[in-house]
Amino acid sequence: MCVSIGPAEFSKTIVSTWEVEPGIHAFGYKNRMKNTAGGGKGSQFDGQFTRSRGSSRQPRFDWVDLGYEPRRTPGNAMILPVPVAEGANIITDAYLLDTLGYKRILEDQAEAVQEQETTRGGAKGLTFGSRSAAVIVEFGPYEVVLAQSPMAAFDILDKVSDAKRPILNEEQLAAYEAWYPGWSLMMACFNNKDMMDAAPIVLVTPVRHGDYLFLPAIHGHSGGVPDLSESVADDHTFIAGSCLSGKDAGNPVFYSDSIPDGVSPILPKRVVGSESRGSVKQGDLVVKLSDVKAGLWMPERLLPPGAPF
Repeated sequence: MCVSIGPAEFSKTIVSTWEVEPGIHAFGYKNRMKNTAGGGKGSQFDGQFTRSRGSSRQPRFDWVDLGYEPRRTPGNAMILPVPVAEGANIITDAYLLDTLGYKRILEDQAEAVQEQETTRGGAKGLTFGSRSAAVIVEFGPYEVVLAQSPMAAFDILDKVSDAKRPILNEEQLAAYEAWYPGWSLMMACFNNKDMMDAAPIVLVTPVRHGDYLFLPAIHGHSGGVPDLSESVADDHTFIAGSCLSGKDAGNPVFYSDSIPDGVSPILPKRVVGSESRGSVKQGDLVVKLSDVKAGLWMPERLLPPGAPF
């Protein structure tokens, strides 16, 4: 995974999900990212202008400078569907872990599933009080938008900083609204021109299907609606776990960072998973929680619940 709002490059992607407690799951995501959605003459955005829902802004000739209004280089964003429980709200019932002080937790989990024999010698998270349909959280190089539904991301777009504000693709968000009915959306906005290795984004939330773990794995880096019928190139590590697993279930994780006392209980001590490389069919990964607790990695790659075929 992932799907981006505009053209982008990603590498070394790690996707992790685990049970924190019954009905509460954590979704972790980390990669190296680069925004290639450049503006200017000859670019893929030549002649396009910042779009708000239901309207567009046209170029304007400036009679003083005898030129066109400058077009800003657009920001970009990764979008991730979140299976928030029915009746729950991603803004009031979920929280992001403040991982800026312990950036390696997903890499340590990845090393565990690779079975590398290595010896490693505050606040729980960022919460939000807003009752609106979407909220923005500043997080390292990202401005993370949490929206109760995909289309609700439009409601807060003008609050994203000019530098990181993406040009939202209404068709793309509408597809997510149809593919994942009733789900929420997390959108990580960025605008770095060089490949950057950022802290992992980890969202903890009540989920609608507590007996399964969900790992987003739909691909699409061009900025359009992903083609669910095509094969795509995987370069990912997928991880699953549970804080309630027994001591012999899966591979032990040795966290190399100093983990705050309030966070340690909600990180899995044992995980399962694998690296995925090469051509695969589009689809998200779904894993039975009972298998994970037994130390088994038996994922299924499935299309979204509202896929058109």
